[in-house]
Amino acid sequence: MELLTPGFGLMIFQILVLISILSFITSWTIILLSNRIEPVKKLIWLIGTLLLPIIGPVLLFISLRSFKKEVL
Repeated sequence: MELLTPGFGLMIFQILVLISILSFITSWTIILLSNRIEPVKKLIWLIGTLLLPIIGPVLLFISLRSFKKEVL
């Protein structure tokens, strides 16, 4: 019956999946509600985050952070 009990690896996997889903939803919300991003770039970011669900949001957050520093 040990095979049926969830182990530590399963919990880590579930946490990583949850983080991935939350970052994906957050990035799409930021992209769609942002007025500073041009429509063509919005489409590129949406496709990029869709095709790269883990790396895409991270790149978006880094990009927006550097964009805020340039504007200020």
